[in-house]
Amino acid sequence: MKLLLFFALLVMSFTSLVQASKLVVAHFIVGNTYPYTIENWKEDIKDAHSAGIDGFALNIGGDAWQVERVSDAYEAASSVSPDFKLFLSFDMTVMPANPDYIEGIVRRFARKPNQLWWDNKVFVSTFSGESDFFGHSDVSTGWNLAVKQPLESAGYPIFFAPSWTSLGGGALQQSVTDGFVSWNTWPTTSADMNANDDYYYKQLANSLGKIYIAPISPWFYTHLSYKNWAYKSDWLYVDRLQQMLDVQPDMIEVLTWNDFGESHYIGKIQGALPSGSESYVEGFDHTAWRLMLAPYIAAFKDGARKPYINFESLFYWYRPSSKYSVPTQDGIGYPSGGDYDQDKIYAVVYLLQPAEVTMSCGKNSQTFNAEAGVHRFSINMAPGSSPSFSVSRQGKEMASQTGPKIEETIKEYNFNAHTGYLFF
Repeated sequence: MKLLLFFALLVMSFTSLVQASKLVVAHFIVGNTYPYTIENWKEDIKDAHSAGIDGFALNIGGDAWQVERVSDAYEAASSVSPDFKLFLSFDMTVMPANPDYIEGIVRRFARKPNQLWWDNKVFVSTFSGESDFFGHSDVSTGWNLAVKQPLESAGYPIFFAPSWTSLGGGALQQSVTDGFVSWNTWPTTSADMNANDDYYYKQLANSLGKIYIAPISPWFYTHLSYKNWAYKSDWLYVDRLQQMLDVQPDMIEVLTWNDFGESHYIGKIQGALPSGSESYVEGFDHTAWRLMLAPYIAAFKDGARKPYINFESLFYWYRPSSKYSVPTQDGIGYPSGGDYDQDKIYAVVYLLQPAEVTMSCGKNSQTFNAEAGVHRFSINMAPGSSPSFSVSRQGKEMASQTGPKIEETIKEYNFNAHTGYLFF
């Protein structure tokens, strides 16, 4: 009964605002869906919709099978909810700059019932593509003459909002763009992520009559032979969620729903994992990060500066070992940037009334007194011990849970995160 009530409250936190103009979408890597069926798509869409997410940005590469998976996504969405929107995000890092191919895919899905339209135009995005000129002198001329104008002439006008992050504000100043998706959501140094770029892009976009799509992400860690690094992610998610309420961009894009190779997924682990990522992804469920979203999404759509808390829960996350642990069989090496993360256990609590929150790990234990609202707490990890979490009110324990053990001896580096949640 508690579980049913919990999810009902999640839905209630945003359903009254589904008609709001501002949207929150999640970036979805179609390249990880080779074995997907329509039922897999339905599961993801239902999970996303129940968390308050309005749609998926479908990151599509050049494989023919990916187009068929996209077709399945549109079919699944049409049977789940007419409110759940989809749009194409062409991954120009892995697909050829072939305008005929791009146009053909846009035209195939433009009239589907769940296609996102913006300003009476088909919403189209990219990942990268700022170096693709299509044989012309500059990026605006290239995308305009090769893609945008031909589609408009054929009766498929597009609202073009690419992720040309290397251009920064210059992406918005290109005549071909109607908006801009930033990919700048992870700190690349030991400093925490701030919202300076978000404020700048928002102001610039709106001054030009365009829109700014801001990114949020809970984590970043990749440990593959061709890319091996971590970005400081301790409080990143909570910081970015609040920054979105402060900045109020035109749209939010969650990075990502299912990029397992970079550990910032919030959807269930299914499909085809990138080769080599299995060791640091399997067993690391990130459902908690998805369930944290609804109060912030509801507030964002209403223009509020604080999340709308209408259910009580505790969310926690931590790495499976100390950053100082030395592996016995790792052939890739220490991830660049790994030193920036702290050896701590993190928790965020949503409260309707005051409560006591206790976090323990080995000899490290602390009880925090918290008023109604959103609060964050952390303690030092103790390798060899299993973290535990409990919430009490007026001396009565309402919920408790013990997470997976923090390992002392490891075979390989793993800076992914265990996550979990309590509801009460």
